[in-house]
Amino acid sequence: MDKTRRHSSVGTFKLGQFRPTPATLKCGLCVHSHPQQDRALNTRLLPPQPAVLLAALLSTVPFPVSPAQGQTESRDTVTLPTVVVTVLRSPVRLDRMPFATSVLAGPEVREGNSGVFIEEALHGLPGVRVQNRYNPSQGERISIRGFGARSQFGVRGIKILVDGIPATLPDGQSTLDHLDIGSLGRVEALRGPAAAMYGNGAGGVLLFESAAPHTGTYRQDATVVAGSNGLLRLQATGSGTSGGVAFRASATQSRFDGFRDNATGSGEDPYSQATRTTLNAGLTTSAAGGTLALQLSGVDLDALNGGSLPAELFDEGSNEAWGFNVRRGTRKDARQGQVGVSWRGG
Repeated sequence: MDKTRRHSSVGTFKLGQFRPTPATLKCGLCVHSHPQQDRALNTRLLPPQPAVLLAALLSTVPFPVSPAQGQTESRDTVTLPTVVVTVLRSPVRLDRMPFATSVLAGPEVREGNSGVFIEEALHGLPGVRVQNRYNPSQGERISIRGFGARSQFGVRGIKILVDGIPATLPDGQSTLDHLDIGSLGRVEALRGPAAAMYGNGAGGVLLFESAAPHTGTYRQDATVVAGSNGLLRLQATGSGTSGGVAFRASATQSRFDGFRDNATGSGEDPYSQATRTTLNAGLTTSAAGGTLALQLSGVDLDALNGGSLPAELFDEGSNEAWGFNVRRGTRKDARQGQVGVSWRGG
């Protein structure tokens, strides 16, 4: 079988045979000629062009930078502050970290943070996702790179530390009821396999630290947050430094009525009310060539659990609480207090 494939600008192809056609390709300094009587490729250099040589010489000549341009570049230079990561149990500069680590500190934590929901403090951390159930009796679902995404209640698969004190129970569940979100000053996240140094079930580590005490003698702040569905948050904070001892204390109470209507006609209405009171205090001082820190925290939480609804009621747009939960009085009532002492040398 004789098959022929033709290309007008290249030549004629035939099985086992190639017969070029006359063509000339120009590329600046040389000409490639393909005569029909000669199958070999001939190359002929053109004489140098003055314009081309002049452009090549000018491209290698350095040009001085004007003083005005140099001054503009110096004014645009910004020196970034050094970020030190402590989630690895020893301070390490962020640019020397061999692990996937992120840090939020100072204004990055406080801006847009009402102190009510934890996702407001974690929204800037890559790889960290918070699913808010808007049910204080079950808490938020936090996942790092997918770890913890299937938790039915609480936080699982993630190691959490609050002011250096572990908030993760031996069974792998973490509770954040005692975390004073409005008092946070720093959040660190460690993602990936490096989190195994905190346990074989840790898909990531979150470190929460309270804001540093005021460097002056004494400072007092008060915060009020109000919103829909009966949301009200009151906070009072006092901090200062005296005689080489830095101290900080905070008291917060949050109330939330929620939106789950009580359709049974008995009991609380709405059946999603929650009240949480937290106390948080700490002091640091120099001792034995290092820093001695004392942390105290406590929480009193009472939250009703309206439960989930069947698909048919959910599709109808119903906001009522599940009748079984209302009749059984399903709720979360927790009281917790803890004290921690730590010393860090250097």
